[in-house]
Amino acid sequence: MAAVFETWRPRVYDIPERVLPKKILQMPTLSETDARKELLVRAMRAQGVATLPDLADYFRQKPAVVKPLVCELVEQGVLREVSVDGWQDKAYVHRNAKLPKQLFATALLSPFDSLVWCRPRNERLFDFHYRIEIYTPKEKRKFG
Repeated sequence: MAAVFETWRPRVYDIPERVLPKKILQMPTLSETDARKELLVRAMRAQGVATLPDLADYFRQKPAVVKPLVCELVEQGVLREVSVDGWQDKAYVHRNAKLPKQLFATALLSPFDSLVWCRPRNERLFDFHYRIEIYTPKEKRKFG
């Protein structure tokens, strides 16, 4: 079964052969290990610099499960180990990561954006303690 996403009506399900492009259907199925490694690489590219827990959390994997896979990706040269001032844990970057000379960017994020899912990461990166207080008991809220 494959989900056909339509924004203007309920989700429809169909067989993959009628939903996915032929080139996708012809690709070999990855082993669990290779699939997890691919998720780690995608998480790394999305985050720029990340610790092992950051990488694991991005696709909701367990750090203990992916730790040996991160080590393999480092040994294969896909990821590089780096140190980040102020961080206690090892950090990683993708082998193709480049440090921009300047960065002029502003973005308005939804409170549910994937960038803010991993709160310990946000606190390390931005020194910013973030909580959606609608999920916080009233007596523990700071802003109402």
